[in-house]
Amino acid sequence: MKWSEVDTDSIVLTDKRNGGSKITPLLRFQIPTARVMYDGVSSFKSVTLEMPSDFVEWWTASLDTFLPEPYRSNMKDNGLRVKVEPGTQFFNDSRKSIFPSIDEGGLKGETLTCIIDIPGTYFFQDMNGFIVRMHQAVVVKKRHEEPVVDEGTRLTGCAFLTTEAEDA
Repeated sequence: MKWSEVDTDSIVLTDKRNGGSKITPLLRFQIPTARVMYDGVSSFKSVTLEMPSDFVEWWTASLDTFLPEPYRSNMKDNGLRVKVEPGTQFFNDSRKSIFPSIDEGGLKGETLTCIIDIPGTYFFQDMNGFIVRMHQAVVVKKRHEEPVVDEGTRLTGCAFLTTEAEDA
């Protein structure tokens, strides 16, 4: 299911002993294709994905409202922080399983289409927040567009510059 199809009216939070909550039913949905921001996988094994404004608005208006105060949103400066775990499944554009580095700095600059899980909330350092895990990701192949060249101005032959010493 896509993020825009999530039925937030059906979300139920059940308190856990450690101060967090379990979300029923498990929220699992696809988020928009996004570029990995900053330096890729952090030392905390998470990445921040650059999200479009309509998704950011939906997240803050729909999901963040479930978190009790004080809370720390997973959304900051149009970036969604998502945990990458050893069980995260990665695929290439052809939907073949791949195994990119999820060590610190991995996935830097990549573009991903992800399915995320939100199984619950946490309470840590006097703050509430969502547990957001990357379930599956497709690493979108970088498409390099050919530069547009006006055929009338195309150069032909060589145009290397030489110094007088090289001419001798």
